[in-house]
Amino acid sequence: MKYKLPFRGLSLEIENKLLEYMYNKALDAFPNEVGGMLAGRYENKNSAIVESIVMPKEIPGGHNEFIRNTEGLEELWAELKNEGIEYLGEWHTHPNGSSHYSRADLHAMNEIVRDEYVSILNPILLILSLDRTRIRGHNVYLYDSSRLLMFQKGYE
Repeated sequence: MKYKLPFRGLSLEIENKLLEYMYNKALDAFPNEVGGMLAGRYENKNSAIVESIVMPKEIPGGHNEFIRNTEGLEELWAELKNEGIEYLGEWHTHPNGSSHYSRADLHAMNEIVRDEYVSILNPILLILSLDRTRIRGHNVYLYDSSRLLMFQKGYE
């Protein structure tokens, strides 16, 4: 699927098989939140492609909380970097909730940008909304100067 932030001239692409992967992880973890990291590359300064989903080795959290965990992923990130793939952002679920970001989500993105091991100023955040039987929807955001800007879906 393709996304755009027209007023910023930015585009993003996430392969449908990766969305399906996240959907399956979300439904398997229900009613708990689950998530991971988005990895890919920038084709140019205005266009990014998510090429891989990086899942934590352990997923702490619960019904209303996803705790980001990067422990034990150093070797995997080194391999991805050798392939030209880099960290682009995060994804997580809101079981029985909305695909809109919360204050906690915005706070988490602020923390990620301040993290000395993260070298990206504008990470992406994808949030999946689901219930027990289906994915209800998702939104994708770009973090920019302590704000989350929502991408528009469905562009070719």
